[in-house]
Amino acid sequence: MAYRSDVRIVVSNRGYRELETFVDLNLPKDVKNYNLLKSPDVKKQGSDQIYLGWDSVKWYEDTGFLEVETIMNGLNHLRDNEYSYNYARLGEEVSDYEEKYFEGDNDKDVSLEFPQLERYFDDDQFISIYDKGKDVEM
Repeated sequence: MAYRSDVRIVVSNRGYRELETFVDLNLPKDVKNYNLLKSPDVKKQGSDQIYLGWDSVKWYEDTGFLEVETIMNGLNHLRDNEYSYNYARLGEEVSDYEEKYFEGDNDKDVSLEFPQLERYFDDDQFISIYDKGKDVEM
């Protein structure tokens, strides 16, 4: 079993096109089938921004996961070219949370939303287990 993360990225529509082009040009040919931009678990396009994300994904930077490294390098490319983005990664550990953001001149007319995170106790799950008369492992 590997460590998994949930990842969300919000970019302007223009920024998404720039990121998509960057990934297409820079993703090595041997991993083209693993272009994460082509297979997000969540993708919603609004009038001026796109929200996309992946659930339970091996999101390792600088460790040979070229599909992830290329997207992260793409976010740096957006920053270097004045496109805005919001990035958030939530790991399995409660303390493992990372966020990055940049407000670029090319997107001054766009107010990007930030991915919303909620951590809560799932009381209903435990109540349903107790209601079924099963012991809960602690």
